[in-house]
Amino acid sequence: MFETDSGQKVAQIGNIKIGGESSEFPFVLIGSMFYHGHKIVKDERSGVFDKEKAEQQIQNFLEFSERTGIPAIIDVVGSFKEALLKYCEYIAEKSEIPFLVDGLTDESRIYAIEKLIEIGYRERAVYNSIDNATTLEDCSKIKTIGVKNAVLLCFGSRAVKPEQKVELLTSTDSENPGLLEKVKLAGIQDFIIDVAVLDVPSIAISAGSIKKIKEELKLPVGCAPINALSEWDNWKLFGDRGKTGTNSAIISYLMGSGADFAMYGSINQADNVFPGIALLDSINAYYRKRIMKKSTEYTSFQKMLR
Repeated sequence: MFETDSGQKVAQIGNIKIGGESSEFPFVLIGSMFYHGHKIVKDERSGVFDKEKAEQQIQNFLEFSERTGIPAIIDVVGSFKEALLKYCEYIAEKSEIPFLVDGLTDESRIYAIEKLIEIGYRERAVYNSIDNATTLEDCSKIKTIGVKNAVLLCFGSRAVKPEQKVELLTSTDSENPGLLEKVKLAGIQDFIIDVAVLDVPSIAISAGSIKKIKEELKLPVGCAPINALSEWDNWKLFGDRGKTGTNSAIISYLMGSGADFAMYGSINQADNVFPGIALLDSINAYYRKRIMKKSTEYTSFQKMLR
């Protein structure tokens, strides 16, 4: 269990609190929809998809979130801006949880989130992401639109080590400001940090980056280990059960380094990921309350521990 000092910041995104001290709030799981290869998608450009299957997957995802007490967010992926908007509108109508507006470029993300804010989804829509490629002009547009929430993608060719990622966040270079400076320029109120994962071995570096950011900057942080695992050819050697166990084990490892959230991959894997993570989260929360004598928001899963 990773223990942090007081003063850890908390992001309030929709009805979910992310961050804080270790086990002060439940760990958050983020599942993806409409990504390249998602079988429910019929046409990526126009955003045509099987709505019946999409609704089934969403309901299953929400059910496991409710049964385990683990807060959930949907990562809405779109390769084209019109399709991204269509996907996000559907998710917003079918659920009451936050969702990531995950386009390939700032242009597509800005297009989609502007429309979403206009129709009343400002509190739940999360700009994914502000990163090293986000320009000062983009920041100005984001501020004008009135975006409230964002993911900061802490990725750069020269920002691999934990201390380099901290520098990428905190740089005050006027020509190439750090991500925290861009957040101010964009007028973002609540944000979470994705430290990025390059490949399987670098997951250890991501864990170190999470720990350093929690210790030095006290900000909500996590990552998407599935991005590395899905590109690892040897993952196939273990079969579906082995893949599922590996994914959950890696997320558990990151929790031990202080992660507040994780993007676990396809929304379809909720039944394989939520129970194990909920159990570990509940055990950690029990320790925080019983041994550390600190308050915690218990998950409903803790009622099942005895």
